[in-house]
Formats: sequence, C-alpha cells, structure tokens
Amino acid sequence: MQYNKDLKSDRIHLDINKIMDDKMTLSKEEVQTHLDKVRPQLQADGGDIELVEVKEDKIYVRLQGHCRGCAMSQYTLKMGIEQYLRKQLGNELEVISVD
Repeated sequence: MQYNKDLKSDRIHLDINKIMDDKMTLSKEEVQTHLDKVRPQLQADGGDIELVEVKEDKIYVRLQGHCRGCAMSQYTLKMGIEQYLRKQLGNELEVISVD
C-alpha cells in the first residue's frame, strides 16, 4: 500500500511541475503578432510601440512618437496594452516600458 501512495504522490508532483513549466512560455513572435493588432490605435494618435524583449512573463516595450512623452502613456501601457495582452496570452504577464 505504501508503494502505491508514493507512486501517486510522485505522479501528482510531476503533474504540478508540468503545469508550472507550461504556465508561461511566450515567444517574441507571438507577442509581436498581438502588438501589431494594437499598433494602428497608437499610430492614429501619432505614437507607436516597439517590442524590445520577452523574458518569461515580462514583456519589455519601448513607446515611440507622441506616446513617448505623453502623460497618459503609463495608463495606455497598463490599462490598454497590458490588459489586451493578458486577455490574449495569459493573466500572469507584465508589460514594462523601457527607454
């Protein structure tokens, strides 16, 4: 009986590790595809966005044009772009602006 309990415990442990490994595997291409969908709205106001890097659940972007100096840029980044990407790619991600 002890053997079966340990075997079951190991299986549960392996399943949790698999879930953690699969949790957030974003590719730069996948993120770029979704950023390209929000780009027209930014460009309509004279701004733009550049994907700099993707590291695990962190997406580093550079705001450009009018977005770069705009007082509302962080609001646009967090409440617009980040929320859109979370809906598309997963709730655990974070979008970070770099200069």
